[in-house]
Amino acid sequence: MNSGKTELRKEVNPVFLTAQTCLCVLDRSGDPDAKQLNALLQCTITDPPGLSKVSPQRQAMFGRMAVGLWSALEARYKATNGFFKNGRGGCFVDLACGFVPRAIGFARSGIRYVGIDLPAVIDRLRPAMAECITENQELVSFAAADVTDYASLAKAVEGIDEDLFISAEGLLPYLTDDEIKVVFGNIRRLLSEHPGVFVTSDPELERWNKRITTAAVPGMISDPKEFVQLSEGNISDVRFGDNCVCKGSREDVEKAVNEMGFDVDLVPLYTYIGGEDQLRSLPEERRAAAYEVYKSICFWVLAARDTEDAHFSDSNEGFSAEIKCVKTTLYITLTGRLDTVTSTTLLELYRKAVKDQDIKRIIISARKLQYISSAGLRVLMIMNKSLPSNGTLIVNYASDDIRDVFALTGFDTMITLN
Repeated sequence: MNSGKTELRKEVNPVFLTAQTCLCVLDRSGDPDAKQLNALLQCTITDPPGLSKVSPQRQAMFGRMAVGLWSALEARYKATNGFFKNGRGGCFVDLACGFVPRAIGFARSGIRYVGIDLPAVIDRLRPAMAECITENQELVSFAAADVTDYASLAKAVEGIDEDLFISAEGLLPYLTDDEIKVVFGNIRRLLSEHPGVFVTSDPELERWNKRITTAAVPGMISDPKEFVQLSEGNISDVRFGDNCVCKGSREDVEKAVNEMGFDVDLVPLYTYIGGEDQLRSLPEERRAAAYEVYKSICFWVLAARDTEDAHFSDSNEGFSAEIKCVKTTLYITLTGRLDTVTSTTLLELYRKAVKDQDIKRIIISARKLQYISSAGLRVLMIMNKSLPSNGTLIVNYASDDIRDVFALTGFDTMITLN
């Protein structure tokens, strides 16, 4: 893969770094499939981008906190596999699959598996998995798709006649409220065409991470969200867990999920981990305390119901960006969907256009822009931050929906909307 393209994808979608961390944690815990896969991918855990900005004392504290968060990741992975294999069955659809080795074991067990993630992940994962999976390869497929685009999700599961077990572990905290509504609408639409359920423990993350770090690392006083923000936050300004399904009480989240067309069943997670001895990423003396925390954590099993109100996203039109430079002004015309998949294209074009140019103003025509995701907003933010202090980024002709996204994220206060 082109290394420059990979770096652009990391910048637009910082969760790419999370995908690498997940594989490394499972490798360190002794998972044989993870070891096999990482021998090919050579992923490593690196210091968070923002770690150097904090004091040595807080650096040490965050290092200890990471141990607790790693154990939570390991537990989620094992519990999700156990829950699926213990009576659910069907086709496992892994939204934001990352570099986890799940497909290797599932293929060995004769289970249909579809892994969906960003192009940056899938481009690296697909050839490595082809080497690791030596039997039942026809049962495994991978798709580069944007979860906010129904057409790409539908294509990923096209031709599957089994019930769908749609899993999202670690995806939802990275989405805005607007994206949450679209994603839940798209999943509900998939489940209206394929029987199945949507399963996630993401609504539990905020409570879970605080309690597990305290249990795993005695004396911990900081908020784990601060560590995650430090790890993922860079020029992309990730806001982790700031949406209606990842903050607030269980009652508040369940109400929000109900309003998006799903009935909720809470299933205790700990029974599917396999016992405290399975938490190998933790010191042995801390496993019992951590296991007690997991007894209060649940899977959210969501069954779609028919409702009149839906938030679907479906577009067959491609994305295009036309850029021209006139003196110190850059003119950009956007067409189609500026989402997780296409944002890298825009950033690459922008970087080429401004190279060796003294750009002081950017004018974007959004008349034909149908949709913008948080990844798209991050690209506009990168553009805005690259301008001098007296520079201006102007967006013209944006639709009401696009303006709403700007307003909900506060981006409308950073640019000029006409």
